[in-house]
Amino acid sequence: DRTMDAPFEYSKYVADTGFLSREEELLQFKELIKQNRNIAIYDSPNRGVESLVRKAFSSIRTESLKYPYCVVDLFTVRTLNDFYLQIKSSLSQHFPNENFSSLPSSIRRVEELSKLFNLAEKASQAKGYYLSIFFLNFQSLSLYEDEYQLFKYLEKQFAEHQNLIYIMGGSQLNAMKYIFEEKKYFYFSTDIIRLKEIPKKIFTDYINRTFLKVGRVIESDQLSTIYDIVDGDPFYVNLLSSICFDRTRGYLTTQMLEDSISSLISIYSAKFLATMNDLTDYQLSMLRAVYNGVERFSTTTIIEEYHLNSSANVRRVKDALKKKEIITFDENERARIIDPLFKYWLSLTFFKGEKSVKY
Repeated sequence: DRTMDAPFEYSKYVADTGFLSREEELLQFKELIKQNRNIAIYDSPNRGVESLVRKAFSSIRTESLKYPYCVVDLFTVRTLNDFYLQIKSSLSQHFPNENFSSLPSSIRRVEELSKLFNLAEKASQAKGYYLSIFFLNFQSLSLYEDEYQLFKYLEKQFAEHQNLIYIMGGSQLNAMKYIFEEKKYFYFSTDIIRLKEIPKKIFTDYINRTFLKVGRVIESDQLSTIYDIVDGDPFYVNLLSSICFDRTRGYLTTQMLEDSISSLISIYSAKFLATMNDLTDYQLSMLRAVYNGVERFSTTTIIEEYHLNSSANVRRVKDALKKKEIITFDENERARIIDPLFKYWLSLTFFKGEKSVKY
């Protein structure tokens, strides 16, 4: 029974007992759907965006059948026609009796999307329900050659429809921030939902219960280590817990935990090394400053200490690291390394022995 062998879900969205906390976000999401509001929901990779959306609709379905949804994954989309075909395919499956085959097989202008959206709007009206179109990897659209034209058109379209609700989910944090917070596309027609940390006690209690169900024992300090070492990141916590679970037949020993952490790091070490090899000297210096907890990068002292050359260069390097999705900045312009395991790996390699900051 594979479920017994690997009870911690990390390879896809989480459902059922594996879905933890997020009650506030779930309530907010459900209320916005019932108000026919469009939603942008995004965070770092594997933080639970898709899990929350699917969980919310599962809950909504028990209350009303008026709010179905379909998923349009934009991960491979690079052109306007790719975008059109992905939407058309998903809507055709959702409305098998509608005449989507009558629509053009390809398009070249953003205005040609109207027929597709309008047909879905009419189909939803005819059925008396409100269809949510959930775009996964919405940030891919920012790669379109004329992003302004595309986003302004979609902004207008999304605001006009009454029976279609648009959910824009993304896992490239800075790219999504660029769309919704910096450029402020969809500003008046869309509400942003931000995911909060899953509380440590809720997560560690869940791990402990899962071990105990099959007679395996994990100590409280080991639970704390699993959570803390990756800053409570849901994906990494589940993956590390699964590795520990597979090593345990009775008690999880300290050596087993250390070996499990080493195994987790080995999975990603080649990726992390490639990331570092892709950095310029200035970018490496900026990353070190972020790791050390620097907040004001353009001061003379920091520029000299970290060899950042000039304040103009600081801006260029910050933008480069943001574009690579290595660091991000909060509303107070405090920087942090996006990937918590990457940060931990840095503490063992490039920045070994240096001070780091707890986010």
